[in-house]
Amino acid sequence: MKNTSFKILSLLLAIIFAAGIFAGCGGGGLDAVASDAAEATTAAEETTAAETELTDNLPEKDFGGRDFKVLIRTEWAYEFKITEETGDVVNDAVLQRNRAVEDRFNAVLNFIDIAGSWNANAAFTNTVKSSIMAGDGAYDMVASYQAYMVSPAIEGYFHNLLTIPYLDFEKPWWSKLANDTLTVDGCLYLATGDITLTFWENLYVNLYNKALAEKYQIGDLNKLVLDGGWTVDKEYEITSKVSGDVDGDGVLGAADLYGLATPGGNHLRAYLVTNVCPITEMDDTGYPVLCFNSERTLNVVEKASRLHWADSTFRKCSEVGEPIASGTPVIFAEDRALILDCFLGQVSVLRDMDTDFGVIPRAKFDESQDSYYTTPHNSVTMLCFPITFTDLEFGGILTEALCAASYDTVKPAFYEVALKTKYARDTDSEAMIDLIRDSIMFDFGWVHSVPMNSIGTLLQSVLEASSTPDFASKYAAQETKFEEGLVKIRDAYANAQK
Repeated sequence: MKNTSFKILSLLLAIIFAAGIFAGCGGGGLDAVASDAAEATTAAEETTAAETELTDNLPEKDFGGRDFKVLIRTEWAYEFKITEETGDVVNDAVLQRNRAVEDRFNAVLNFIDIAGSWNANAAFTNTVKSSIMAGDGAYDMVASYQAYMVSPAIEGYFHNLLTIPYLDFEKPWWSKLANDTLTVDGCLYLATGDITLTFWENLYVNLYNKALAEKYQIGDLNKLVLDGGWTVDKEYEITSKVSGDVDGDGVLGAADLYGLATPGGNHLRAYLVTNVCPITEMDDTGYPVLCFNSERTLNVVEKASRLHWADSTFRKCSEVGEPIASGTPVIFAEDRALILDCFLGQVSVLRDMDTDFGVIPRAKFDESQDSYYTTPHNSVTMLCFPITFTDLEFGGILTEALCAASYDTVKPAFYEVALKTKYARDTDSEAMIDLIRDSIMFDFGWVHSVPMNSIGTLLQSVLEASSTPDFASKYAAQETKFEEGLVKIRDAYANAQK
């Protein structure tokens, strides 16, 4: 609304200014200006409405109460399977979305949940594969763990999503960056977007303690981010100033003060995206080739290692459970860490923290990097359709409707109410969350890490193993396996039905 008013006011001022100039040249004076202004206002409002109108372009359909059977993960069932209102804005928004889609198309959303954490990946994928091989039609769609659903995808168990009618991946409720990155030679098997809460909850971010920032004269971190100066080197410089033996035992331990607290683990893998060192790149034919063992990667490893192994970094902050947002970062909540590596969804579990804190993106490699970037944890929910599912129009319409309705109801509830209003402490954090939201990207090699012999864990493992990591030799020792895995991936896309 503010943008609309500004456009109208600017247009009015332009007309009035022009009328003043030409009034002595036969113009109609103030009456003419008023008339022109009224017409301009109407035209501006109509133009703005046309620019902002957004519809899902779905046809009117009555599916006669038919079930749309979706296999989901029990641990993340709250993304889809809500049975009653609780007063929680996100819970109720999911329920509202489901009811709206069911009523609109006279269909029943039948969400079937089974264990689907990483530890249950074999059982989950076997359930999917067995159903497809038996042709029992148990599931119309599958919504599951990105990392382990890639393997059955390239093995031919799922439809090419680009052939599903009514799925419009140009719409803002889909992650265009994800879908463009994961499309090879006209094939896309997995997609994500606003239909899944994990797309937002699982984003890698930093939190910072404002009281500690003031005490240690760190300065305005929000301004530093906006000025483009929030780099890994700057993070090291800032966090190195903060540490202390709180419990007085003479050593830095779990009860003490740190500049940076990190769970390590997959938060180290995030440097692949946040510092832009891709595992693969597309060659001239549009197919992925390895580029991981590069000078850029070696430089990222060097910077990340210095930060990770600093005395001012607490490397045991592992209080992160599943679902990811449920973990409570105790050391940060108790004012014993200036900076925290965490997920955006964890902001909600800090609602009772007395000290003000801010949300900022993960630091970029250096000031020449064109933007800050983030990505979801690889447990983010991806959608796919079993190859044995034949009513693609039915599946496409209901899936597009669910994603579009999420854009209108669930995302605003999570983003505007649960984060920006209910939990985020100030307008600066709101601006930072907007910036983070606009910086989501995916890396093809990371997403396809499992069939590439878990190449995505290499950065994590070398950083965790030693303060003097030897990435190049570790990579060389496994390069043949990585290449073999990538060849299978390339062949799968080349031989897929387009």
